[in-house]
Amino acid sequence: MKCYHKDSNAISYDNIVIAEVKSERMISFKFNEIMKKHKIRSGSLSKYCLGLISLNPKLKQNNFKMMLNQIIKVNNNG
Repeated sequence: MKCYHKDSNAISYDNIVIAEVKSERMISFKFNEIMKKHKIRSGSLSKYCLGLISLNPKLKQNNFKMMLNQIIKVNNNG
């Protein structure tokens, strides 16, 4: 679970996992094969940016809108 807080505003993503792979190529390859087998697509969005745009809807979100919409959809559908 990833949870973000700012003042009295909070948001949590209980139904998603953020996996960051920093390793040798063979291990990354195996991880990617497992993800592909389960039809899980990779994406790119920093945890920091996710927190900022989740808690501050007035921030410009154009660059992150597609990824944010996917995250919200997965999180809400469990």
